[in-house]
Amino acid sequence: MYKKLMFSAIILIGEMEGRSNVAVKRIKITQVYNHVSDLQDRLVLYFSSAPDCLYIPQRGVVENNNQPIVNADGMKELTYFFPVHGMSEKEINRIIAKTKKIKHEDYSVEMHHDRHKDGMIVKICFNDKKIGFQYESFTAITGEPALSFAFFKRGVMQSLNIANKNLFNTAYCKKKIQ
Repeated sequence: MYKKLMFSAIILIGEMEGRSNVAVKRIKITQVYNHVSDLQDRLVLYFSSAPDCLYIPQRGVVENNNQPIVNADGMKELTYFFPVHGMSEKEINRIIAKTKKIKHEDYSVEMHHDRHKDGMIVKICFNDKKIGFQYESFTAITGEPALSFAFFKRGVMQSLNIANKNLFNTAYCKKKIQ
């Protein structure tokens, strides 16, 4: 018990002085891609090592049945944070500049660097009546860990669903042709 208490006190003092015995793994964003198509748009971030992406709930989310808060423009807002270590200011500005180009009438993506927490904050806003949103982490075909933020166009998906049902009904018809 005494050893644990002393170890905790040493760690606490080291953190207060700006030192830590915890090794920080270097996590860099290596590539950013914005894929745009008729069915979905997707922002994909590739990393040097597996990132820890955290959802940051806004105030009022718990009272709102754990649903995202709707902003003044009628769009739902989601905020994510992931630490990045070892990136230069130039690399960070390049990443942010690429994401600033992502503008759509039904969704938006804002990214900025939090110097105090040494990480990136991604703010996603979308009109959930027109856009479906999905976040996922995966390993790319190159072996790099990646995060994907996908925006599905509901209107296109609904029309595809109707077209597929009609095609299936036509193929399933059992009438004999004479």
